[in-house]
Amino acid sequence: MPAIVITASVIAAIYIIYEVGRVSQREANRAAEHPSSIAIAVDVFLVTPTTKEHHLLERGTVSTSASVTISSPVGGLIKARNVVSGKKVHKGDALFHIDDTLAKIQVEESRLQLQEVDDSIVEVQKLIRDATEIGDANSIDSLKARLDTEATRRELAQVRLQLTELQLERHQIRAPLDAIVARTLTDLGELAAPGAPLGILIVSDPCTVKFSLSAHDVADFTSGVKCELMVDEVERVTVELGTDHGRVSPIADPINQRFEVELTVPNPNDRFPIGTRVDVRMTWEAAREEMLIPLAAVRRDGDQRLVYRLKRSEESTEVQRVVVECRNTPGIPDYVTVTQGLDFGDEVALTNQVLLYDGAIVSVDRSRSAQ
Repeated sequence: MPAIVITASVIAAIYIIYEVGRVSQREANRAAEHPSSIAIAVDVFLVTPTTKEHHLLERGTVSTSASVTISSPVGGLIKARNVVSGKKVHKGDALFHIDDTLAKIQVEESRLQLQEVDDSIVEVQKLIRDATEIGDANSIDSLKARLDTEATRRELAQVRLQLTELQLERHQIRAPLDAIVARTLTDLGELAAPGAPLGILIVSDPCTVKFSLSAHDVADFTSGVKCELMVDEVERVTVELGTDHGRVSPIADPINQRFEVELTVPNPNDRFPIGTRVDVRMTWEAAREEMLIPLAAVRRDGDQRLVYRLKRSEESTEVQRVVVECRNTPGIPDYVTVTQGLDFGDEVALTNQVLLYDGAIVSVDRSRSAQ
């Protein structure tokens, strides 16, 4: 009888051990099927197109935007020179005065000729009135023909006077625009021939700033490149490339493939002196079609780089293991550019160092965000 009791106890113990083992195996099998079913995603990142602000710093040189050679329109002695090199002049300012004695005499003669014609016209008109009073038809016709001749003479005399006055004005040489006198090429008492150069003007407002860029930099440009020019961090002005204020031209340098950039910059009061070196900080936003995702979303599993794409349903949120190809993103060290494996609009889970498997159920706890 005691032997039977012992046997039953042993059987009961064996059964209990068996049940415990069976339950444990079932839990182990379940865990093997869904080893990460209780994982918590610390955040979710939506893959969307974005923009990246680019910056580029170059050094440029301020130069004139134009130069004008002042030539003598007439010949004669230089009687006055009102400018020196480096002087700023405004449009209409007198620069040189060429001897105009002969021109003044010609103007006076033209005025006298015009006055003589006017006096003759007055006389003929009086004769016509007198002939009309006495009814002398033949005299009237003759006098009217004479009056027409005098009217023609007056037109010619008036044109001659205008030409001589214009010639006199050309002896006073004035600045055609606001500029700086770069240098003078003649002096008082010298004889200037018609067309001889007298001086050179340079335009400093606006000025130009020139520098060169590599073909790689130019290829990355988009519209709306803003260029901020600075001298000693004090004088600042911003212009936009690709407008009337700036252009990019290839340099004849096929080996280095450089491009010349020329900016036209407002320069009132010569705040950027000609010849000055200036800093040019270029800023532009380039639309990026690449998929930028946080570096924290990428996991390594052996030689593979993985991300976890979310599949949402009403009941749960699962993850898909997606093998991706990605590269570092210059200027944004916390992000990488995915070249294959994802599409815009995908959601990826940020899970710290947890490794998930296809079908793993996750929940998002943003209070534990690693961002």
